[in-house]
Amino acid sequence: MADARNVIEYDRVRKAYVQGKAPLLAVEEMSFAVRDQEFTSILGPSGCGKSTLLKITAGIMPVSGGTVHVNGRPVTEPVSDLGMVFQNPILIKWRNVVDNVLLPVEILRHRRRDYLDRALDLIRLVGLQGFEDRLPGELSGGMQQRVSICRALITDPPLLLMDEPFGALDALTREDMNLELLRIWEARKKTVLFVTHSIPEAVFLSDKVIVLSPRPSRVARLFEVEIPRPRELSVRYTKEFGEYCGSIRAEIKR
Repeated sequence: MADARNVIEYDRVRKAYVQGKAPLLAVEEMSFAVRDQEFTSILGPSGCGKSTLLKITAGIMPVSGGTVHVNGRPVTEPVSDLGMVFQNPILIKWRNVVDNVLLPVEILRHRRRDYLDRALDLIRLVGLQGFEDRLPGELSGGMQQRVSICRALITDPPLLLMDEPFGALDALTREDMNLELLRIWEARKKTVLFVTHSIPEAVFLSDKVIVLSPRPSRVARLFEVEIPRPRELSVRYTKEFGEYCGSIRAEIKR
């Protein structure tokens, strides 16, 4: 029986790609759940199907077996009430910050004026007030990613999928963006499913860390991160944080 607190439920999900005469099995018997307003990270070796899982969740890639439910509904087509953030911001270079944030509104054919105040509020929330009229080429990588996050939040989706959104940033900017994302998450109370290759990033951000096995991937282990919130960067230097990172690293290397 489905748990009403679960926003996402994966039940024996399989995904195979056709390559030549034989299918390539990427995901095998994947089962876990993501609770309401929970921040869950997915870790695993390269090529284990982390990004594939996000695409399946968004409904832009079909499963080969099993089921995915989002908000109690089976995913059989693109899911409208979620936001997605990719590793690269993918901003339109001739549109300014406000116009890039409002792009989903235009695609969905909503009235722009109904969302303009919300766009400006989000831009302020991520610290970009004063940059509303700037083009992407006038922004740093971290600032562009903040615009991408605003764009994902503009329609106020309850669920946010993030596919290594900070992987292309330098270490210091990445730390700043981790803090920014936690601040936004705490303010907006979204459910977040976050893919990363960074163990410290996953531990710092998450309530729960899912470690996947090599391809064909399964859930190797689930870690509940019980470090108190709110969290500051200084928590990374505590014994508890180090123990979580060590345990996750050992699981990945098994």
